Amino acid sequence: QLLTEGTTPWQVYPRPQLKRNSYVNLNGSWEFTVSPDGQLPQVYDRTILVPFCPESQLSGLKFHPKDGDFLFYRRSFSTPELPAGGRLLLHIDGADQVAEVYVNQKHIGSHAGGYEAFTLDITDALQETNELLIRVTDDLRNTAHPYGKQTLKRGGMWYTPVSGIWQTVWLESVPQSYIAGLSIENRGASVTISVTPPLSGRVLVAGLGEFSLENGSVTISPEDPHMWSPEDPYLYEFSVETEQDRVESYFALRTLDIQKVDGVLRLCLNGV
Repeated sequence: QLLTEGTTPWQVYPRPQLKRNSYVNLNGSWEFTVSPDGQLPQVYDRTILVPFCPESQLSGLKFHPKDGDFLFYRRSFSTPELPAGGRLLLHIDGADQVAEVYVNQKHIGSHAGGYEAFTLDITDALQETNELLIRVTDDLRNTAHPYGKQTLKRGGMWYTPVSGIWQTVWLESVPQSYIAGLSIENRGASVTISVTPPLSGRVLVAGLGEFSLENGSVTISPEDPHMWSPEDPYLYEFSVETEQDRVESYFALRTLDIQKVDGVLRLCLNGV
């Protein structure tokens, strides 16, 4: 269920292919207001249920702000326990269209593009209890950024607008040296796993064993690969361990190529 009364919506881990134990979900009830000039407000006259856009019924508001209006979201959070020398990252998985982020009235950063998640390091602004403020503006008249099939007059292939925060907002504590990115590239019956930055460490794959990272990368080729298919969607679960960090993930193995079947070129999965 997406929403149960009295619970935090969208509790599922938002990034399953790079998963840590340090997950704090900031979805839920936020203070909310709309301003035409973008100045930081003194009063928040409404509440909104994040991560549902104000146009949706689940947000509790069900209205479309005027093009160019500024949407202000505010809530507080306690600083979670950080490892020695560690950092706290704020993830915003979708805010349409241009977002500005403030922590304890300090401007942390901005992001443009409503379909892309972004991450900010908020460590240097932290106190024991913190005020998080996110200002978002969206203008369908501005074609500088992709806006999909949103329109004020829906019909046919066009749907209603989506403004403001529309995906999960969450916190993640990381060590001083941490895995910022994980690339998983399927190569048929093998897979190449790479970490960013290129840290040293090991990859532990359930049922296959341990593999060393060299220059942040390793290629794994099982002797008897368990191939993925819609009928048998098998996933290999694995973890990556470096000197300071540990993340969990998964991969699948499958071949995809074009073969001639009964004289006709066919797209084949695992040779079929």
